[in-house]
Amino acid sequence: MLNEEIAQFFERLNYPNSKADEKLTHVDILKLKDKFFKGKITNNSSLLMEDGGFTSGIKCLSNLLTDNIESEHPLMATTDTINKYFGGELRNYLLVNKYNDYCMRYARKKMNHPDMDEWFALYSGKMEKEYNDFILFAREQYKKYTEPFPEEVLKVQLTNLSDSTIITFQELLDKHKGKQIVLDNWASWCGPCAREIREGKQNTQELENRGNVFVYLSLDKTKDFKKAKIKATELDIVKKAYIVSGDFSSTYAKYINVIHIPHFVLIGKDGILKRNNISFPSSGNFRSYE
Repeated sequence: MLNEEIAQFFERLNYPNSKADEKLTHVDILKLKDKFFKGKITNNSSLLMEDGGFTSGIKCLSNLLTDNIESEHPLMATTDTINKYFGGELRNYLLVNKYNDYCMRYARKKMNHPDMDEWFALYSGKMEKEYNDFILFAREQYKKYTEPFPEEVLKVQLTNLSDSTIITFQELLDKHKGKQIVLDNWASWCGPCAREIREGKQNTQELENRGNVFVYLSLDKTKDFKKAKIKATELDIVKKAYIVSGDFSSTYAKYINVIHIPHFVLIGKDGILKRNNISFPSSGNFRSYE
């Protein structure tokens, strides 16, 4: 069998393995792995690494070997398992993907787990550039969800479209301290933004009844303040709307990674980023706001 076909076998194996009465043991998985791949699984072929079927199947095998690990340090235990059974670029590929998985898992739970720093110290800067870049990206995302906004973001100025008063992003967070904040990033010239505000109005009200505070951050240019105010008034959001100094080039927009609008952001009661680019209120997917 070709390596691609073998890898895809493990991908298919993942489906029945999800059923409790058909779970395979670690020993079972090892026997299957040794049947198809003797010793460490190593691949340094750039062409094969670009084959989605191969890499997806090998990730499934890696998951089967690591998912049931019980340890106080699961990331490091998982890393040890990958190091044991995989080598070369394939090992690096699996390691950085697992690191990213744990970054997202711990971020959702707001966990500052010691594994994260230990792993980063061991592997950051030790792999090919594309993997090193991915490690840095994953760590940056992890920190965004577990640490307060950086000072340069907190200093960004917001001008209220209703009365032209100026506050900082920090003051906005302080104003709604202890409440969950939904930031609707929009602009007066954005048709889909206006449509979402109108079509999502009923669900927005329901989400507010559930304890969320909606704030509308306009990414219009400062010179278009009047246009933004007129549109916000028309949409009946002007008292809760601000224009962001620096629009899409602001430190705020770059930190949140606002590229397309509308773009909804959820900030937890602790004032720390909780979820980014969540479902629109009109979708009715309230789980995004829990």
